[in-house]
Amino acid sequence: MKNGLCFFSAIIVTCIFSCTETDNDTPKTKPDIDRFAHGFKDIHDIANLRRLTDTEQDAMPFFSPSDEKVYFERLVPLSPDVIGGDYDRGFFAVNRETGQLFMLAEQPELIQISTLNPDSLPIVGDEVTLYGFRTDDAFYFATRDVSGEPGQTIYKQTVDSLVQLTYGSGKALLKEVSSDGRYLTFLYGNETYQLVVIDNNTGLYYAVPRPESDSDRSDISARFSQDGRYLAFIKSSGFYDDRIVPWGDIWLIEFKPDMDK
Repeated sequence: MKNGLCFFSAIIVTCIFSCTETDNDTPKTKPDIDRFAHGFKDIHDIANLRRLTDTEQDAMPFFSPSDEKVYFERLVPLSPDVIGGDYDRGFFAVNRETGQLFMLAEQPELIQISTLNPDSLPIVGDEVTLYGFRTDDAFYFATRDVSGEPGQTIYKQTVDSLVQLTYGSGKALLKEVSSDGRYLTFLYGNETYQLVVIDNNTGLYYAVPRPESDSDRSDISARFSQDGRYLAFIKSSGFYDDRIVPWGDIWLIEFKPDMDK
């Protein structure tokens, strides 16, 4: 198992594009209107969406090396008959195709996301560069305002341009880029967050629908499969007693195979 995971260990990738300030040779481009003013397209246009677990006690999903299972942590009541009793934490796996649930004897090894440190990324005015990802033809990275206000601005850097990807009144949080560079994910919102996927081939933005019944829930902890065909995330209504890790149900996005590559 360790051999299958070592390729995905966190690495620092050397910048191959010129990381110059935006007022030099990488002009920043911006659309004439707020691209979020009219909302996002429905994720069902490019993917199938289904729930994998339904206990609202799961957290931190990530895929097995084969992408066949989704590993996760679950709150397990120590006294099942006592409402509001103490909980332990156990590690589980769910088969993404059959829904079969497995309890694991030990904690699975987490596959790290490869991120770039700020020194390898462009500088945008007086914004503070946080972290980013590299694909074959671009960098995607997040910045925050120098004042320290919450939320991020997400950019795409190519050889000859720097494009701002997120606008609007909601806070954006960059999550991950698929291994093939096709999709980028970020969370967008204020009190609660909505999962948004950018199709880098088309430049279109797609979001997980938010029915009124889910208005108090956030889409969080989004992780791609190793092949980039699937995206697992948690739909959460809040925290348990540690106030650190949000818990909820695991959902799966399966991108449609007939999408143009």
